[in-house]
Amino acid sequence: MRVVFFISAVMLAAGCGASLIPGTQVDDTAANRSVYDVIEGYREGMETQNRDRIAGLISRQYYENSSTTDTTADDYGYEELVQQVLPKLLDNIKHVQYRIQVRRIEVDGNRAIAEYEYFYKFQYAEGGRERWISRNDFNRLDLVFEEGSWKIVAGL
Repeated sequence: MRVVFFISAVMLAAGCGASLIPGTQVDDTAANRSVYDVIEGYREGMETQNRDRIAGLISRQYYENSSTTDTTADDYGYEELVQQVLPKLLDNIKHVQYRIQVRRIEVDGNRAIAEYEYFYKFQYAEGGRERWISRNDFNRLDLVFEEGSWKIVAGL
């Protein structure tokens, strides 16, 4: 009898926990879901090679230091990202497969972070030859809530 009671209590406790965003271990709250939707929009924009969609998810405050803190020579902001970096990334790419596994979302006021693992495979043309490249890695995006929605402010 005690075993049945214990199993029932454990199952009841597990069922009362917060629900998760499907495919993640992230609590499905309104704040987390709105950040997740930006990450999913970014993924879809990359896969469909839609520069306008990607640019629409990026804050004008965007700043990237390319993970180098000893020099600013490789740093860039919103304008350079949209006008130079995105076109270079997407112009020679023929096909993209991009999957994101969100690991953590943390919202603190008008700031948020999203940590994820990504898997991509893309076909590109260079020098008249086509090649496929695949990779997976971890990344973190920083977001800011501005003008009524979340925008990516760092990490692309």
